Amino acid sequence: MGMAKLFRLIFLFYWTGLIGWAHPLNVTKMELNLTGKKEELKGTNWKREKKSSGHFWLRFASFNLIKPLHMSENPDDKEAYARAREIEKYTTSHLKIIRGGKECRLIPTDFRVNNLIVIDQTFNLYCPGTGPDLKIKFDLFFKEDPTQTGVMRLITSKGEKTLIFSPSKSEYLLTIGSPTTTLQFFIKEGVLHIWEGTDHLTFLFLLIIPALLLSPLFKPNLLELLKIATAFTISHSVTLSLSVFNILSPYPPLIEVAIAVTILLTAFNNLFHLIPFKWEWLLGFLFGFIHGFGFANALKGLNLATTDFAKVVFGFNFGVEIGQGIIIGAIFPLLWLLRKHWEKGYRLLFTGATIGGGGMAIYWIWERIPPLLNYLQGG
Repeated sequence: MGMAKLFRLIFLFYWTGLIGWAHPLNVTKMELNLTGKKEELKGTNWKREKKSSGHFWLRFASFNLIKPLHMSENPDDKEAYARAREIEKYTTSHLKIIRGGKECRLIPTDFRVNNLIVIDQTFNLYCPGTGPDLKIKFDLFFKEDPTQTGVMRLITSKGEKTLIFSPSKSEYLLTIGSPTTTLQFFIKEGVLHIWEGTDHLTFLFLLIIPALLLSPLFKPNLLELLKIATAFTISHSVTLSLSVFNILSPYPPLIEVAIAVTILLTAFNNLFHLIPFKWEWLLGFLFGFIHGFGFANALKGLNLATTDFAKVVFGFNFGVEIGQGIIIGAIFPLLWLLRKHWEKGYRLLFTGATIGGGGMAIYWIWERIPPLLNYLQGG
């Protein structure tokens, strides 16, 4: 490095310090926030992930990229912005976050160059696993510079802590939150799963909405819905238990496709009345066996270290029923009022919802078949 470039580097670093952006060239600052928030994940193959698990932010000096990415000797903001996607891919390749035994995914949301030399990157974090165990591995720039350090501020619902990464300590195994063997935990997970399971909710709605066509009276309609919900509960409880106890465990990708097929068949029946609407509870009972395996896959995805499986199954299943009951209780009065006072409007809603649900089912089948084929081929 020439003297002129060296003085320029010193000047830029000093100048950034004067205005509050002072940043050691060999320190990467990070913040991992695992509190999460609701938002839709679009443009990815994570089709059922609708809850952000948190956010990740990191800051480092652009000069660290000279060697690994062969950037110019004094990379400026123009060069950094031009190669932003490449930089994001490189930095995230040196960070691995695993929660509940499953690797999280980082989706870029912001890339900024501050005062020429400091790069800020922000990501949304999506974790398919939700257990209390957390594994973090970070080795950005360690290979190029043994003096590098990573300082991470970890934020969870239970508090904050600071993690220091270095070439001699690049991995942490942590337990976050309270123990997950409480009944309340499993109930909560069951409620959240049914509320976030768009496919399960679509299936239930397609079962419920034709039942109200049989009668404009409140009590018969309510009894019919209870019959459907009870039949669905009985069958999915059976397969949930069989799967969790490893008595019967079909391939998860196969179950995902099968769930979408049950939705399509239910929509088809709504339009063509192959099975009378008074027998909707039978559809709920038969297809509930398939959905039970889907619930079991979600429960297994928590990767919980517990031997009290009776508590696990009961709590999670009870949570599913609570979530299901809240949803039915919220929409039933509205559907009944519409059916009683504007039958034509209700029939329009019935047709539109059925076609829409069938369309969603076709999309889910198309989306889920490639992972199934890949799974069957051992990919």
